Amino acid sequence: MGDDSSNNEKASFFLGNAALMEKSHYYSLFDTDGPAHDMLARQSYTDFLFLERSVSVIKKHNASAPAPLFLFIALQAPHDPWQVNQQYEIDVWERVQSMGIPMPRGNAITQLAMSAIVDLVVKGVVEALREHSLWQDTLLIFSSEPR
Repeated sequence: MGDDSSNNEKASFFLGNAALMEKSHYYSLFDTDGPAHDMLARQSYTDFLFLERSVSVIKKHNASAPAPLFLFIALQAPHDPWQVNQQYEIDVWERVQSMGIPMPRGNAITQLAMSAIVDLVVKGVVEALREHSLWQDTLLIFSSEPR
């Protein structure tokens, strides 16, 4: 890959866990070339931050431009640490209970809630691609790490 001096835009990317960064003051959530302080200040679930930024990148991409859009989103859910907003956990637990499945609240419900968040993020990205006329030329590869 050579240097493309006609393209002065830097790649944007994120790395890290917002909760750990806040406690340790170690910033590993970056946007372009520095810590994403504005995103950290919102104290949102990191996968929702990834969705927000992804939608922003999709909106800014010119669908008729000759350069394709490459967007790699590395979600953290479902993954250690098993943490999710309590309201998502309650919503999933109530759905499971309404189906007559006796399941106590705990790790299994937390993991299901985290999986539901992955669904929401993927749905949000697909909707943004459709809204901006990029979906018809999109190759979506969904992968997870083996367990």
